[in-house]
Amino acid sequence: MDLYQRLKAARTEPRRAPRERPLLDVAPGTEWRRLAPGVFRRDTRVPSPEPPGPPRAGGLPHPVLAPLERWEEGLFFDLETTGLSGGAGNVAFLAGFGRFERSGEALGALLVRQFFLSDFGAEPDFLDSVAREIESETGPGEGPVFVSYNGAAFDVPILRTRFLLTGRPFPERPHLDLLPIARRLYRHRLPDCRLGTIEDHALGGDRSDDLPGSLAPLRYREFHRLGDPGPIEDVVLHHRRDVAALAHLSLHVSRLMADDTPPWESIDPDGLVLLHAARGGETGAARAAPLAARFSRDETLRTERPDRWAAVTRLYLDMLRRGLASPPPGNDRVRHAFFVAHRLWDLRLDGSDAIRLAKLQEHGLKDFAGALATCHELATSDLAADRDLADLERRRARLERRRSAATARQGRERELRNRRRTDPN
Repeated sequence: MDLYQRLKAARTEPRRAPRERPLLDVAPGTEWRRLAPGVFRRDTRVPSPEPPGPPRAGGLPHPVLAPLERWEEGLFFDLETTGLSGGAGNVAFLAGFGRFERSGEALGALLVRQFFLSDFGAEPDFLDSVAREIESETGPGEGPVFVSYNGAAFDVPILRTRFLLTGRPFPERPHLDLLPIARRLYRHRLPDCRLGTIEDHALGGDRSDDLPGSLAPLRYREFHRLGDPGPIEDVVLHHRRDVAALAHLSLHVSRLMADDTPPWESIDPDGLVLLHAARGGETGAARAAPLAARFSRDETLRTERPDRWAAVTRLYLDMLRRGLASPPPGNDRVRHAFFVAHRLWDLRLDGSDAIRLAKLQEHGLKDFAGALATCHELATSDLAADRDLADLERRRARLERRRSAATARQGRERELRNRRRTDPN
C-alpha cells in the first residue's frame, strides 16, 4: 500500500474517543468553601497594621498612591501561577484579593479572599469567581483599584490572557503597581526589592520561615500528582502573606510620604525626594524642595553616594531655576544655584553638569570668562561625547563674542567716566 492509500485509510478510521479523566476536586486545606467542582474559596481577616509614622489609616492615601483615592477602593491583588514567566501556557491556580474593612472612622481588618483552582478543567468557573470578586462593589466611587507588586508586568497580563483564551472579557480596573515605589525607597538599602524582603526590613514582619515563591509551580505539580493538599499548604500561606504585605506596604508608604522627618537611615533619601517631585505641580514641589535642599547640603551623602546625591541635586537646581525652591535665608538665588552647580560639576559625573554650570555663569552671573573656562574643562575631559563637542564649539564661539562685547562696553564706560572726571561740564 502506497503512502496515498495509507493516508486515505487513516482518514476513514473512526477517531478514538478521548479518555475521560476525573476532575481533581480537592481543597488545599481546611476552612475552604467549595464554589464549583475544582474551585474553592477561603476568607481570612488580618488585623490592620500600625506602622510608625503620623496617623493616616483613618484618612486618605497619599497622592503618590494614585489612582488609589480611598483605602476601601484598594483591591490588593496577587497570583500564584504554574510558571514564573509570561505566555499563554502559564495558568493562575491561586488568586488573592485583599480589601480593608471599616471600623468606625478608622480602618478595620484586612479581608483576604483566596480562590484556588484544583484542576485545569475547572478554569472557566475559577475565572468567573475571580471576575465577580473584581467587579464587586467597594462603596461610593467607580469601583476597585488594583494594587499589586509587579502586577503591571506579570499578574494582570497573565490573568488577562487566561480570560481571553476562555472567551471572557477581562474586568479592567485602574492599577497601582507598588514595585516602582518600593525600588525608589529601598533599592540601595536592601539586598533586593522582593516583597518578602521589604516586609522583613521595613514593615516589621518575619518571612524567615516562608516558602520562596519560585517553588510554588513545583508544589502545585506535586499536588496534582499526589492529589494531596500537603504540598500546597505552604504556597497558600505564602500567598496570603503576600496579599497582606501589599496592604501593609501601601499604608507604610502613605505614612512615610506624609512624614516631615522621614527616617533617612532606613530609606533612600533621593528616592523619597524624587517620589515627591514626580507628583508635579506646586504641591509636589512644596514637599520635594526642602528635602532636596537638605539632601544637597549633606556632605556625607555626597562623598559616599555621589551618583544619587547628584540625581537629587540636579532636581534641586531645576526647582531653583523654575522658582519652585527657595535658597537659604540671606542667599541670592543665582549665586546659591551657582555654588550648588559648582559642587555638582566638581564630582565630574556627567557632562550635562558642566553645561548647567556654564549656563548659570553666562546668563545668571554674566561671567563669560568663567563660562568659557567651564566649557574648556568639559571639552578636555572624558565626559564630552561627540554630540557635545559641536554644541560646545557653538557655545564657546558665542561666549567669546559676548565676552568681547562686554569688554568693549566696559572700556567705553571706563572712558566715559574718565572724561566726566576730567571735564565736569
